Amino acid sequence: MSVNANGNITGHHFAVGPPQIDMSKYRYVYKGPDIFPPVPEVDGFIPPPTSIAAAHNHFWIDTEYITIPKAIQWDIYPQPSRRAQPGGQGSYLARLPPGYEEGNERYPILIWLHGGMQTQRDAIWALQYYGRKMEEGKMPKTIIVAPQALPKGRYIDNFDGTRPIATILSHDLIKALDQKYRTIRHRSARWIEGFSMGGYGTLHLGFTYPEIFSALSSIAPACLPHITDEMPPVVADTYGTNADFYDVTHPYHLVGANISQIKASGTKVRVLTGSLDIRLTAAIDRLMKRFDQVGLQYQHRESEGAAHVYPHILAGAGSWVTEWWAEVAKNIVRPEFEN
Repeated sequence: MSVNANGNITGHHFAVGPPQIDMSKYRYVYKGPDIFPPVPEVDGFIPPPTSIAAAHNHFWIDTEYITIPKAIQWDIYPQPSRRAQPGGQGSYLARLPPGYEEGNERYPILIWLHGGMQTQRDAIWALQYYGRKMEEGKMPKTIIVAPQALPKGRYIDNFDGTRPIATILSHDLIKALDQKYRTIRHRSARWIEGFSMGGYGTLHLGFTYPEIFSALSSIAPACLPHITDEMPPVVADTYGTNADFYDVTHPYHLVGANISQIKASGTKVRVLTGSLDIRLTAAIDRLMKRFDQVGLQYQHRESEGAAHVYPHILAGAGSWVTEWWAEVAKNIVRPEFEN
């Protein structure tokens, strides 16, 4: 979906793989208490033109900054992990907590991951939502950062090493943010939230690097079980045609392979879904059964009447959206050198 400067959603760019589903009949109108930004009404999906889809896995930097709301910053950071492309950089948007400029307090970081066929600007609604909740005292004061990641990259290190997105976000980005902002430099203060492909990426990063990230908020994770469930143009740059690579990088596999480290580190996990997100219902159920099988502690909430639309799912979850983060924040450890 594209979000303009006023936070209004104008469409969702989403490549729907087989089977094709007519989502236009699923229209969600939020009828709860007023929230900011306003919860949009959305009809179906808008697939991107083929020419744009083909170029998506070269979008390391989103150059649009003029229309970004004033409370949100645009910046770039070095990506030395892109060894095949020396001097590579990536962009991100950041929402600083209220009072950041006036004091010297250190804050946790929440990395917000956009969905497939999207850009960092698709995080604007989330940045505005959490920004308002911080102003209202309902969300822990947090530095929220939405990196531009390759719109078809799945937040993993791809099959041939040319797009090491997981390494970039877990190492290059974290290092850059620690240098630029007053962060709490401890895993207990590094959190991730993502929607759709970003929900998948949240789990992939968190299960791969439990020593770096402590809290994972996965919203409608696009966790289809087989490479053949996705359209070839969506997965070619990331997986090639390697079904085994698709499987071993999937959160379904990673949670089992790394469960000892995940449990030992006390990683907090939640999954938020919509009752009308019919393309992903079976896949998410399968993933949560895997969580149960390996003994992962997690929480799940389903928003009644919500389809595959981030604001609708959050609106349906109500106050628990931020109450969960408040519980996560109770576990923050402040390194001695910061005191």
